[in-house]
Amino acid sequence: MITRYVTFVALKIGRALLTLLVIATLTFMVLQMAGDPVTVLLGPDATDEMIRGFSERLGLDRSIAAQYGLYLANIVRGEFGMSFLHARDALDLVMGHVSATLLLSGTALLLALAIGLPLGAYAAIRHGGTGDTIAMTFAVLGYCIPNFFLAILLMLLLSIQWPLFPTAGGETLRHLVLPAITLGTSAAAIIARFTRSALLEVLGSRYMVAARSRRIAPWRLLVHHALPNAAIPVVTVVGFMVGGMISGSIIVESVFAWPGIGNLLVNSVANRDIPVVQVIVLLSGATMVVTNLVIDILYGWLDPRIGRRRHAA
Repeated sequence: MITRYVTFVALKIGRALLTLLVIATLTFMVLQMAGDPVTVLLGPDATDEMIRGFSERLGLDRSIAAQYGLYLANIVRGEFGMSFLHARDALDLVMGHVSATLLLSGTALLLALAIGLPLGAYAAIRHGGTGDTIAMTFAVLGYCIPNFFLAILLMLLLSIQWPLFPTAGGETLRHLVLPAITLGTSAAAIIARFTRSALLEVLGSRYMVAARSRRIAPWRLLVHHALPNAAIPVVTVVGFMVGGMISGSIIVESVFAWPGIGNLLVNSVANRDIPVVQVIVLLSGATMVVTNLVIDILYGWLDPRIGRRRHAA
């Protein structure tokens, strides 16, 4: 039993490392095709001697294979180079913006849970009724509306029409309200739909029918029997959202000028700041991979059948 679980974990870790290698390779390839950053940094008036010297200093005069090998070696050592634009260590620069992104993503996730879980539970209880239709209509709208459109709409209504919240910046908690609502709306819609589906499946099971026949109070039936058994798929979705929130915050941070890694990424791409772009992309990819790895390992521990089934596959 223990040996099988250790093999299962080792297999998952190996796949996670392979995925990170693929992400790193694709990032390197895309940035190589994006153009020469030296000409962007030095401007059109730079001489050939200036361009050649700058390229040699950054190691961009080497072959693609040599650059790729050095790139992977630096990743293993945790060295990502200096930012072309800010003349700072790229990793330190990015980590200085991580706290703002975590604050935004965490607040948006809490908001999504506070809205999505009750909305999905209400829709499941009122299955087939008017309440179910209204709740799922709001969920579909929240999922379908693009983040940038919702951001602009919120700014027009709550910043211009009614000046309640600022439109840009991150100095106070009031600056957090509109970005968090924008980022959390689609997540709340997804949680609501998964909560409804999971609860409907549990409420229609045989043991729930037997529990209702014993005339257990509806609220007790929901809290002590239905919700715990419906939690697994919902927890899975929330786990995936933890990583997705970071990458999904790029557009929202750009619209609201929130000082997180999403806004930094847009500026770095525009200025061909390759080291910073590499750090952000790898950090976002690693967050998703590690989140999925933890979920898989927990599943294999909670339900040994999953580990045996996937190991056999």
